[in-house]
Amino acid sequence: MSADLTSSGGVTIERASSELISIPQRGAGEWAWHLTAVESGQHEMVLRLLAPDPEGGTITVETFRETITVEIGLMYVVSKWIQEMAPPLQALLGIIVILGGWALFLFTRRRRRAKHTAKARPEH
Repeated sequence: MSADLTSSGGVTIERASSELISIPQRGAGEWAWHLTAVESGQHEMVLRLLAPDPEGGTITVETFRETITVEIGLMYVVSKWIQEMAPPLQALLGIIVILGGWALFLFTRRRRRAKHTAKARPEH
């Protein structure tokens, strides 16, 4: 059998297991997907199970269909965005700190030179 999970939008779906698996007569099958919310609001996903033609043909028969409605909150999407943006923002912050430290070093160095130059000159 094979399983298919689709979304009309708001959720990206990546397959985490094989699409086609063999199910024993007295057992169960397991499929897996990684879901990522990209938009807040109410979104629908459709889970379909498909059985191949027992005679080996190319026809498949849909044996199960379930529409799943999920509610994705705005704060969830924002927190996921922050998690994804954390490494680039940390790198940017590191660059700003380094440049700020370098600018402070140059500023204090020039200021010290100016004070020493003013004291070294004799006054008339």
